[in-house]
Amino acid sequence: MRFLFIAPRYHTNQIGVIRNLKKKYKVFFNAIYKGKIEDYSLIKPFHIKQSNLSKIIEIIFKTKNKKILFFPNILECYRKFEKIKPDVAIIRLYGRLNPYISAIILRLLRTKIIFYEQAPNDLSHLKKKRFKLIFKIIELKLQNYVFNSLWMTPLKKNNFFFKNSFFLPFVVDIKKNIRSTKNFKILIIGKFQERKSIYLALKSLKKLKEKYKFKTTIIGEVSTKKHKEYYLKCKKFIIENNLNNEIKIITNLKYKKTINFYKNHHLFLLPSTNEPASISLLEAIGNSMPVICSDTCGTRFYVKSKFGKIFKTDNLQSLTNCINYFLKNKKNYKSYSNNAHIFACNNLSEKNYNFHLKKHVF
Repeated sequence: MRFLFIAPRYHTNQIGVIRNLKKKYKVFFNAIYKGKIEDYSLIKPFHIKQSNLSKIIEIIFKTKNKKILFFPNILECYRKFEKIKPDVAIIRLYGRLNPYISAIILRLLRTKIIFYEQAPNDLSHLKKKRFKLIFKIIELKLQNYVFNSLWMTPLKKNNFFFKNSFFLPFVVDIKKNIRSTKNFKILIIGKFQERKSIYLALKSLKKLKEKYKFKTTIIGEVSTKKHKEYYLKCKKFIIENNLNNEIKIITNLKYKKTINFYKNHHLFLLPSTNEPASISLLEAIGNSMPVICSDTCGTRFYVKSKFGKIFKTDNLQSLTNCINYFLKNKKNYKSYSNNAHIFACNNLSEKNYNFHLKKHVF
């Protein structure tokens, strides 16, 4: 069986999924662009050149994010997909041009089509936006009618809103790491941009340093001018508050080296606002770490009270209270860690992914 993934880029949250599928199937990945620090050791995404018409549309609408109006050269796309002959195509819904033009071609090739979104399965993120909710329901029904497709998400909150949809979880490496809490260390991973709220985390950590002894490692990407500005802002805060010995920043670390940091850190903190689907949060759980994230993080549905805390987005006191909880209760750390490990085994394993895949796709 052959799987084809179509997405804007090959995101790190797909690494576990691709590794798992490649053990039994042929897997291909079509991406519009490449990121700065992505790991292509498992699979090398292929790119199909942009249609000239797509370029013209971009010029007309003058979009800030040009990739939103991207679609490929149709003839080249057809030839490439025909050569691959995928049995199943998982298409990330990004914009409305590339996903649907690709789906039309794949429908002609009689490929089973699954549209993929990183959104709560009950569409609760749209409940207060009536027009968008109605539009999404119409879109889902049209997708199913035109392409005989399914809709899939890795974010399960409640019961599904749409009957032709299903849950397919993320996959991460699972390791039971036993750590001493003598030298307690907090880990933060994310790009240096406002949405990642690293500066908010720094303010919280500064307050807690007055009560507890701990160190923090921040691993972040700095690949644009805005990234650098935010990085310098964070660096300035650390220097001005004499936190150099307590907080260490590492930039542009390759993915394979990043995952090693889970082993010798105790608490994973994801301060981000509106984070669609953080895989680092789940990798931390897979490495037996208690975790903290905001109430607007997509993967918060994987965080359970036995090993994690969820704080109110952009709320300094709420974040501080959550970090304080784990620093105050170090004596219970072994229990939190063990609970994270048990959850990962049951929910983030290849076995669990394959169960859902077999149930809904085959």
